[in-house]
Amino acid sequence: MKTDLVASINLVALLCSLVAVDGRRQKEQQSIHRGNRRLQTQELCVPLDTIPATCSADPRPECYAASSPAFCPASRAFDDLIVSRTDSVKSDPRAALDLGYWFHLLEDKGASYLLSANEGFHPPEVYCCITHPSELSTTCSAFLSNPIVIKTVDGHSNTGVYVFGPSGVASGVPSTELLTKTDMTLEDVIADLELINPTKIIVEEFISGVSGDLPTEYKFHMFDGEVGAIDVIANRGTDCACYAVIDIDCNRIDQNGCFETADGPAATDSSGCTAVNTFLGLARAGPVKRNLPICSELIVDPCDISKLAQTATALSNVVGSYIRVDLFMDNGDVRLQEFASNHMNGYRYCASRID
Repeated sequence: MKTDLVASINLVALLCSLVAVDGRRQKEQQSIHRGNRRLQTQELCVPLDTIPATCSADPRPECYAASSPAFCPASRAFDDLIVSRTDSVKSDPRAALDLGYWFHLLEDKGASYLLSANEGFHPPEVYCCITHPSELSTTCSAFLSNPIVIKTVDGHSNTGVYVFGPSGVASGVPSTELLTKTDMTLEDVIADLELINPTKIIVEEFISGVSGDLPTEYKFHMFDGEVGAIDVIANRGTDCACYAVIDIDCNRIDQNGCFETADGPAATDSSGCTAVNTFLGLARAGPVKRNLPICSELIVDPCDISKLAQTATALSNVVGSYIRVDLFMDNGDVRLQEFASNHMNGYRYCASRID
């Protein structure tokens, strides 16, 4: 501005900035005090300000997990190992196959269906497989009035996934998409998929939970036949959706928050534990993935976990190397959802135990 008011405006701006800085300092001090209190009581989950009134029973959203930097040697950091393995396969997939590894092929949901069906594990039926979204209205049209899941074969974290209940999805007529609870026509789905530009799309059978909703999802982290951890996503597609991590004995192992390997020395304390910056982790607390907080008390059926673990172990023995096996229960039967070799894109992990 080129007026006589410049000096006055600058003075007002300076005064306002001083007030703002003072306010930020007060907030920072309050945040530090809250962080210190949580560290003293070993609370590594920040309580939610509000929980929807519909979430009156467990499991329900309870808190946001700390997201703590962990100074871990690259050769031992789970997330770093996932990233390096994925990068290696992407840069030279043939080399992995030559060494006898083919886990990366299971990122294609069509391939995972073939493996599961071939091994006799009864995956949801694949109705249709196409290479362009526009083919949904032609090649796949006969199946769209069924309860269906439309998904890209190479997406992650529900990107490019659409779930429709008993009436399916139709042209020009909105139907409720169950993951987002939004009304969509077939044209809406096609337009969304065209923005993603997927390599392949499948339409498969949707198997609902007991109440016609999305079933609880169990993600088994498998290491050559051994269960490392089990991620549980409860109340999917509702305001009460939440995330938990348990071990094979149904013990919670998500109570120390989530971890992201950070650059720096692999410093350890006197007991030899990897150094973890939990104070910064609390300051960065948030959903585990997308919009999922940590669950309150988790109620799981040990018999279901045992059944699911048998299937996950059998499939892991076939694959050999680390793989995540995503399963759900269907009236007492175990059904495969998909495999993942690149958990959370190697961004973080949320399973830990204090010895």
